[in-house]
Amino acid sequence: NLPLLRGWPAKERTLISNHPVTVRAGRESAVHFHLYQKMLETEVKALRIEEIELEGHQISGRVQVEGKLGSGERIDGGIFPFGVPLRHGHLVLNQPVRQTTVEEERVFLFEGVPAGKYRAVFWLDVNGNTRREPWADLFSPPSKVLTVVE
Repeated sequence: NLPLLRGWPAKERTLISNHPVTVRAGRESAVHFHLYQKMLETEVKALRIEEIELEGHQISGRVQVEGKLGSGERIDGGIFPFGVPLRHGHLVLNQPVRQTTVEEERVFLFEGVPAGKYRAVFWLDVNGNTRREPWADLFSPPSKVLTVVE
């Protein structure tokens, strides 16, 4: 019963929430949630890691933004242990080892990265709720594997 969704293609009408819902067999369940109008307003079409470098315990580089980043929009990034699936709900469930906000010039820096193998991912929080949600937000493809040594 959401008029906002009627114009969306059927494959994009699946709504996912991270709030618990009680469901009983044979009974109808109702869920009330807030649908952010901002979800439809970004002019950013894609994010891509343009360059990424590893030096000691620092990972730096530049993110390419296809489209225009609007006022109040920001790109965040995180490094995740290699082996963590970087798709669907896994980005919500797993905390990055380090997180950063991309600078205005589209550059980023992760400092004090412990030894290990990692991949970086960047995202635009399209609905503005500060959670990483692959079904709502815009993500870059993951970086190549970066190995930080002691």
